[in-house]
Order: sequence, then C-alpha cells, then structure tokens
Amino acid sequence: MPNNSQSSFSFDVFYTRSPGSLIELLSPADLGPKLQKKAEKIALNYAEVLRIIFTYDSTHYSGYRRIQEGFAAACEGLSIEEWSKLSATEKRDLCQEHCSYYTPWNPASRPPPSLVIYIGGHRNTMASSPSIAAELALKSRIGSSPDSDFEPWDRTWDEAMNTAEIPAAWGWHSRDRKVQFRCESMIFISGLYALWPSIWGKELPVEERSIMKEALAAHLKVVFYHEIIHSARSLIYGLNHITPEKCIDRPRHTRSGMGEAGRLGERIAFGTVVNLAFREGKPLIFECEDDAENTPFELHRFVWRSLFDPMGRAEHPVDEPRRNLSSIIPLNERLKSTSNAEVEVQKLPAQHHPFIIPAVPGHKHSTPEDIKAMKESIGFPNLTRCVVSDWRLGIKEKKDTKPIDIQPVEPKPESAGAAII
Repeated sequence: MPNNSQSSFSFDVFYTRSPGSLIELLSPADLGPKLQKKAEKIALNYAEVLRIIFTYDSTHYSGYRRIQEGFAAACEGLSIEEWSKLSATEKRDLCQEHCSYYTPWNPASRPPPSLVIYIGGHRNTMASSPSIAAELALKSRIGSSPDSDFEPWDRTWDEAMNTAEIPAAWGWHSRDRKVQFRCESMIFISGLYALWPSIWGKELPVEERSIMKEALAAHLKVVFYHEIIHSARSLIYGLNHITPEKCIDRPRHTRSGMGEAGRLGERIAFGTVVNLAFREGKPLIFECEDDAENTPFELHRFVWRSLFDPMGRAEHPVDEPRRNLSSIIPLNERLKSTSNAEVEVQKLPAQHHPFIIPAVPGHKHSTPEDIKAMKESIGFPNLTRCVVSDWRLGIKEKKDTKPIDIQPVEPKPESAGAAII
C-alpha cells in the first residue's frame, strides 16, 4: 500500500470565468474573502480524496481498500469481471503501483492536478474574455463594502434552478496544451459547489441547508475521485488515449459509446455510479441502475454520507423503499461526459500561492490533539504556511500570522466525514 511518510500535498486552486478553451486563471484571494473561504473548504475535500488514494495504508480499512482498488482497476483498464478474477496479491500489487502515482514525499513527483472552480457563463457559448483579473480584483475590493451588490461570478448562476440551467456541471479534466505553469493537468469543477450557499441556500431553514451542504460536499469528493482517475490515465497513456470499451460496466452508459474509466472506478469503490441532480435550487444525489434505461434512484443519505468511510459504504435502509427518480431526471442527465479537452492558459494571477495540506497517514482513531494539529496546519501559505516534520507531535513552523479559520467538520470515530462546503 502507499507509503505513509510524513509530508504535504501542495496544489493550486483557481477560479475562472473563461467559458471556452482560452483560460484566464484567477486567484481566490483576488475575488474577496467569501470566495476565498469557499476555495479553502473545497481544497479540504480534494486533499481528503488525495490522501485516501495515495497515502493511506488500507490494510485494515475495507472502505479505503475498495477506493484504492477502484482507482487501480480504472487506471489499469480492467473490467469489473477481470478485476474480480485477480488474486488478492495481484490486486495489492496493482494498488501499490497505481496508488503511488502521486507521492508527496518525493520532490521529483508530479504535483496533483490543479483545481479550477468555474464561475463563468454557459461554457462554449461566448468568446473567452481577454483579461478580467484586474477588473474583478478592483470590483471585489469595492464589493467588500456593505452597500455594494457586486459578486464576481456570472449572473447566469443566480438565475439557474435546474441542472439544464447550470452553466457547468459537475466536473471535467483538461490539460494545458502549452504547459505554461507548474501543473499541466487541471480538474475543473462546477461553481455550484462554491456558490450554492450564497445563491440558493441562504433562504432555506438551517437544518435543511446543512444537509444539502453536506450532500454537495459528499458528491464533490466523488467528482474529485472520478476526475483524478481521468487525470492519471491521460498522463499514463497520453493525452489522446481513449479508454477501452471494456473499462466500464456497460459502454452504453456514455454519450459517445466508448468506455468510461471514471464510472468503472466508482462502481468498484462505491458499488454504484454516483451522480447529482439539481432541482428547484436543491441538490439531489442519485445512483443509476445497471439497466437499459439507466434507472435513477435517490441515494439515501446514510449511503452518500458513508461513501468515503474507512469501513465502507452503508446500505439502503431495509425498511425504506427506494425512490425512483425517472420522472424528474431525463436520460441525458443520467450519463457522464467522456470528453478530455485541451485548454490553453493565457493568463495567470500576478500573485498566487499553492494550497498546502499535510499528507497525513489515515487513522480511524485520531486523537483530539491530532485533529487540532491538522486544522492548524492547513491553508494558503500567505496566511499560514507549515512545514510538518512530525505531524503526530504537531511540530511545525509558521509565519507570524493569524491562522485560517476554515473549521472543517471533525470526523467522527466511525466515519471519515465530509468537509462541509
């Protein structure tokens, strides 16, 4: 299993409003404290998925082992049937090979894909803006005053109420064709994960709002898992490599008819393919039945809360009927795109710092001191920069600045939990 050496993941987090293939990347710090805080919380979810895949010793944790096995099978291009026929030793060897793809303790290792949060208008419907960073930075400073209504995202987001109206859903992987900055691989995610509390959630009762934020965080981690698979495969096999048809439960589950490695990884890791619907301003997690209609069923909250649990996912309650969502989720929303587009980064922020988070060995029974040390050792280095030499003892070096107060949800003893967006 992956090495548990103490080190840190370092990755970039950007926003963009560029809808086409010519991309301008924006620093969260330039868009005001609201979106910067959202970026930090999103980065926590990303770091958790990276840790589970690449740094946890899953020997004693069946849930983490299935997540690593799903990743290895998808990277190797094995069907579910082919994977099931492998011996335990063969599976372990493939996990050791592929789950060491990103090694934060090795300075020569590739960095994880950068994160790009898309807050522009509908993709590919307008020309990319030549330069908006300076304008957004100025307006965000103006927008910090109480009497200003400026927000840095495209107004289309405020008007969307259903999946079809969302400018971008839910995640996709791209590479910079010119490799102009340190990480050529990028995972783009929908701005919904950052904007939902500000636009749609603010009018809901506190309890309902909390559950839906938790659901978005749970699905976001699935998106990260899915897209990390695509990122790894594109680098292993080359940008133009097409996933073989066998690398999925059924090729018909994709728009193009070719295989889909991300779905295969989900099937092995979670026992199902997980998706998200957006209806009347509310997120709804569902899974698709393996049939000709891809019949969608609502995924029970007990299940989606446990997708990244160290001991594995929970089952649907036996005393509750499954809810068929066929009448509200059209067929095209039950599928996932297989596109792997290239983009060209034309402009980077003048000042930007990567997100630093310790690649901590996973342990189900972390002490309160462990959790406190983790909270104190994450963040953008211009706010808090840590060099973790012994995470267990909390030995670290910090700048003399106030730590970031991002307050991720502390994992319960029986579950890894999801950082609430």
